[in-house]
Amino acid sequence: MNLFEMIHVEQFPNICLLKQNFTDSSIDNVYKHISAQMQNSSYLGLHPGMRIAVGVGSRGISELDKITRAVIDRLKAFGTEPFIVPAMGSHGGASAGGQSEILKSMGITEKAMQVPVIVG
Repeated sequence: MNLFEMIHVEQFPNICLLKQNFTDSSIDNVYKHISAQMQNSSYLGLHPGMRIAVGVGSRGISELDKITRAVIDRLKAFGTEPFIVPAMGSHGGASAGGQSEILKSMGITEKAMQVPVIVG
């Protein structure tokens, strides 16, 4: 007697096929959109001179370099001192060097973002 003969059909839950449709909610200019969302520094609780860590992940977000740059530029416009830290857990082997390489592969570098990237 095999496993399928031992299990009665009544023990399986009902199964049905579902299809999910995603709306097309693309943003034409992600840099401009993010900048517009971050117009009010008092609403964000920011003050000149604050050091702000910007966590950057590795989960395949489209245009992550442009998003990161927009956040960095707005934070700098408020007089804060942003810097980038990897926020990716075990990606890159959970090592500073590996995470630096992942950030670099996504265009997130000190030169491109014009702020320090602190890893490790």
